[in-house]
Amino acid sequence: MPSSRPSNFPSVFPSNEPSQQPGAFPSNYPSYNPAGLPSRRPSVFPSGQPSHIPSATSSPTSSSNPTGRSRKKGLIIGLQVDSQKAVDHFNGSVSWFYNYQHTPFDWQGTWADDNDVEFIPMIPKPWLWDESGIYKMKCFFGEKWGSPLCKLNDVIDVLQNAKDMRSNGVEVKRLMGFNEMYNNPPPDGNDLTSQEAALYWRRLVQPAAIATGLDLISPTLNANTEGVTWFADFLKECYSERNNSQHPCDIELIKMFAVHHYDCRETIWNDLYGGDNSIMITGLIANLGDFGEKNNWKEYILDRKLWVTETSCYWEEVNPHPDSKKECLSITGQMEATHGRGSLVKMEEMENIERYSLWTTWNKQTKYNYLVDKSGKHLTPLGKAYLNPGDTSVDCEFSGTRIDVDDAALGGNAKLFDCKSTGTKMVKHLGSKHGGTVTFTVVDVPSDGDYSVNVAYLATTTRTAAVSVNNGAVKNFTFASSGKWCYQGGKSTVLPIELQGFVAGTNIITFGIGTLNEKHPMIEWMSVVM
Repeated sequence: MPSSRPSNFPSVFPSNEPSQQPGAFPSNYPSYNPAGLPSRRPSVFPSGQPSHIPSATSSPTSSSNPTGRSRKKGLIIGLQVDSQKAVDHFNGSVSWFYNYQHTPFDWQGTWADDNDVEFIPMIPKPWLWDESGIYKMKCFFGEKWGSPLCKLNDVIDVLQNAKDMRSNGVEVKRLMGFNEMYNNPPPDGNDLTSQEAALYWRRLVQPAAIATGLDLISPTLNANTEGVTWFADFLKECYSERNNSQHPCDIELIKMFAVHHYDCRETIWNDLYGGDNSIMITGLIANLGDFGEKNNWKEYILDRKLWVTETSCYWEEVNPHPDSKKECLSITGQMEATHGRGSLVKMEEMENIERYSLWTTWNKQTKYNYLVDKSGKHLTPLGKAYLNPGDTSVDCEFSGTRIDVDDAALGGNAKLFDCKSTGTKMVKHLGSKHGGTVTFTVVDVPSDGDYSVNVAYLATTTRTAAVSVNNGAVKNFTFASSGKWCYQGGKSTVLPIELQGFVAGTNIITFGIGTLNEKHPMIEWMSVVM
């Protein structure tokens, strides 16, 4: 990493935040009408429904076992996933993975080889990562990003290394391109312009892929206006340089288009990405027109399969974002009135979608939508759904014994009240600002260590909670708005947090402890995942 960063230096942590914003669809985006949703869509596979997707008439598989390997389903395994236990849950279920890096790290490669899982290298940003696995940059594609500058041989070497490392496993055949360059455009943002991306593509990414025999997967896009426009401009810029004598750009070498979209409603995927008349496809075709006197842009676009390399239900709603239980219900077909059978069943059926992966296995951010807890030992409700999409028998409840606030001890000015909209008790006036605490007693913890804790809460704005285990170190957690107050019909949502300092046997967890002078969320219940 350079000793000093330019002021416009972007974050080095790729895709920490699912960044697709709601409400940014093109003006011609169709309205969603749950009442018009058929109870079951016919299969589009010539041979019928894939064996791992339960049919409308078949007996559902037990949610404790995956319903079979999908050639489409993959995993995102960031470097913060430090235990193979986290991905062993998905052995026999997934067929590929990526990690926003050029090579697997530590146990990732051996796990992939042992389970016939394909690794997909990626160049997410305009630089190469150091292969130590610590998010350190090795070299840069342009001076504005840092020094030293990458040479073509640097890119070739790292990709060849990725191939050589998999000599005992599934062959590395593809390379994924730049990640979400449409979210923060210049002059205010740090993303690559379409022109910059095309320049680096033709000088470094494309020739390195050719030299190492890798098929190219495009930079990411989506059906939003910004994503479609950025990607269409990238294709135009690349096509304009097709005859460049030194660094020609060949759009035909891009074999697949990478898509990011955060929505689990079945019909949304058909409307936005389902072939000739979908929003993204028609948007690309309209943007490209007859650019460069090329009269077959439509055929070019339709000839490319889609790789949905990031998805979940995260941006379906805000205040709150769907929690893990709701995502599980959506994906397993248990919210049929609004979500049909769920997005993943639909993707399995869509002929133009070749791969998909949920964001993400686990990440250090405090968010709702991970497949496992930090320890890797336990599946979240979303993780169970990912093993069994479309299976309405999956148990989507949160793990652990639920402890309600009326079974907890209140301290100081903390006040218990009835929330009419949820029909439950909640506690308010927590934290030093109001002088209240609530302490939960947890028994039968099996061993000393760290544990994931589910917290059900309500807050109309983003709030921070100070939490301590056994009166030890206080840790602050951010709780996003859950929407409305109880008198407005508000509902609680559940956020998993990771806590340290547990001992075998009986423990206490206190919320509102310490000197944090901020409003805390109102707490409904909690459970420790054991």
